[in-house]
Amino acid sequence: MTRSVVMATQTFPPRVGGMEMVMFSLAQYISKLGTPTYVVADRRWMETASFHFTSIWAPKILRSWAKRIYLTHHFGVSDIYVCDSWKSIISLPKRAKHIIMLAHGQEYLNKQNKRPEIQRALDRCRHYLQLSRNKKTFIRLSVSKMEWANQRHTAYLYA
Repeated sequence: MTRSVVMATQTFPPRVGGMEMVMFSLAQYISKLGTPTYVVADRRWMETASFHFTSIWAPKILRSWAKRIYLTHHFGVSDIYVCDSWKSIISLPKRAKHIIMLAHGQEYLNKQNKRPEIQRALDRCRHYLQLSRNKKTFIRLSVSKMEWANQRHTAYLYA
């Protein structure tokens, strides 16, 4: 059985930014290796690429729910899910087991009211990629289980 890579993301072109380019480049690279690659994003994108692209448009309050329904019906337990933040993990099916999260931005700071939700999302990850030196600090400041970062496999992708 061939595993697919499913990228659930809020950050993808046509939006412009560093994380958008990281997600786009990662999708291109993985698909060119011959792995079936599917991007499920929030916005329409009209370019042709070596990966499959689906946009899930829904009002913000329903978007995570709509993505979860789509992902549940189209992808399996053995697929690998790559998420751009803890918010994208929430949209994954409950049965998703192989989850990789890219840690970026300051989405972990000043989120006291979101702490349990962030913790549940991070607990589902098998691996995470830290995109800058400060993200481990951001995660540790935000998450109640301080040992979380040490329990997971970590890759550091910064200069």
